Amino acid sequence: MGGISLRSLQDEWENAHEYRPLVAESFLDPQQHTGTLYKVTNWTPLALTKGFARHRADFYKDLKSPKQLWVKPLQKSGLGLLSKPSELPAAHQKAVSSATSGARGALKCSELRTLRQAF
Repeated sequence: MGGISLRSLQDEWENAHEYRPLVAESFLDPQQHTGTLYKVTNWTPLALTKGFARHRADFYKDLKSPKQLWVKPLQKSGLGLLSKPSELPAAHQKAVSSATSGARGALKCSELRTLRQAF
């Protein structure tokens, strides 16, 4: 994703979906590319995927070809805001769904500390 695209992504996404994304993500096939362009444009490599792809009939299809996940904050505080247990600023609130879990799940931090006991 080019610099112009990244600079306009938050505004365009907000116009279409009514919230501003904090981070862009991209995937590359490490068997085909080394990620040089991502490195020189300050993207951060996170991890390899498990090699599955969405498939209409089987939901997921094992391609046995993991991809490298790269992320780039769309604003200086993007990664920091995602890692804090506090509520996101208003411009990003509509991205949080009460029906999903994950880093911003329905459990409070104090409940996560006792999650092992809950199970």
